[in-house]
Amino acid sequence: MRHLIILLTSAALLVSPTVGRAQSLLTDAVDVGGFVALDADIGHVNGGSAVLSGAEIGMLLNHRFSLGLTGAGLVSDDDSPSPTSDLRRFGYGGISLGYVVAPASTLHYLADILVAGGSVRPEPDLAADAEGDGDRLFVVRPSIAAEVNISRHVRATAGISYRAVSGVDTAGLSNADLSGFAIRLVIKAGRF
Repeated sequence: MRHLIILLTSAALLVSPTVGRAQSLLTDAVDVGGFVALDADIGHVNGGSAVLSGAEIGMLLNHRFSLGLTGAGLVSDDDSPSPTSDLRRFGYGGISLGYVVAPASTLHYLADILVAGGSVRPEPDLAADAEGDGDRLFVVRPSIAAEVNISRHVRATAGISYRAVSGVDTAGLSNADLSGFAIRLVIKAGRF
């Protein structure tokens, strides 16, 4: 239920500033831009600190609306004992939708939501394991952030996100172990 409330609240926040501008997308000429981005989400996974690193390729419509393909995976140090060292594979990929407030300002704000599918495999690689693909996951990650125009073609973003995960069916691991808040850092390059 908590995940549903977070999803609905995020969708409402994302859609509310766009309702007035949606008509201009249908009646005016659309300015299309694009970008590539590298990001890191720093937070907790399975009770320990973790970094999920990812990339996105996206399209901007009228400098405000973004549509992208995003993927991310757990970056862990396999040599160090930690709660995340047993999660050899945790990743997801999907579609992100976003809205940028005042994109021409040097400092502006954005909200986005990622809807993705993924998997988690808590045990080390075992070639003979019949269930080697792990659990299939559904991930929703809304985020809000401040973004700085470093140059005409480069932007840096810092904000917070919440990763809501469902579908975990492995003993000793739950949806809550993979869900949580994170600090989100992004660097983008493209035509904005």
